[in-house]
Amino acid sequence: MHDLAKKLKALSTLSGIRTEVFPGIGISFIITYLYFWLFRHRLPEVLGIENMEPLAASAALALAALLTSVAAWVVSGYVFDPLYDLFYGLGGQWTKKPGRPLGIFYSGYELEFFRKQAREKLARENKNYADQGISIYGFIINRLEFESAERYEKIERKLSTSKALRNTILPTFLLAVWLIYRDSAIYSLILLVISVVLIQQSFELRAKHTLDSYRWFIERRLKSRPSRIKTARPE
Repeated sequence: MHDLAKKLKALSTLSGIRTEVFPGIGISFIITYLYFWLFRHRLPEVLGIENMEPLAASAALALAALLTSVAAWVVSGYVFDPLYDLFYGLGGQWTKKPGRPLGIFYSGYELEFFRKQAREKLARENKNYADQGISIYGFIINRLEFESAERYEKIERKLSTSKALRNTILPTFLLAVWLIYRDSAIYSLILLVISVVLIQQSFELRAKHTLDSYRWFIERRLKSRPSRIKTARPE
């Protein structure tokens, strides 16, 4: 199995396919197919399966779920990445004070604290990074991968899960909207709640991924002087 995985990865690399997108699309496909299967009697005219044999209808559902998952992967980054940056980017709306925004979302207060600390340490090594317009994320992630592969994989797993959840948000939301049109308000409300939970979890995991990266960099730089590592506290 391991050899097969290596061969598939090599083949995808040669063909120009990015292997890191497979888990996100795969999870999105499974959930989207589950949605389509559960509501198959309410979506026959949309999917064109009303007159198909059961086996052909199942294949059509799988194909529709696959195409929807790929489309969601393409579109989701353009939709949700700017939203994430608005709330959790440098000086983001949800990084200015502790406490969960809107009662459910992850606070970026600690993330902003460690982002500033990491920039200060990195600027001592390279003064160019004192410029707030230059991102420190890519440099620190590359350093983490180079110096601590095991820690990198653990931290990167949060980002991969975040992206997988992100790819499922749009199919969930669009199906909820369609069910409103089909006079299925209860099912629609359930899916809308699931959409919010997916957004919350996707944002939280991504923020924690970034926070853990910055925390690692600070601890690495100050591991001989642990008493000087500060912790984020409410002002």
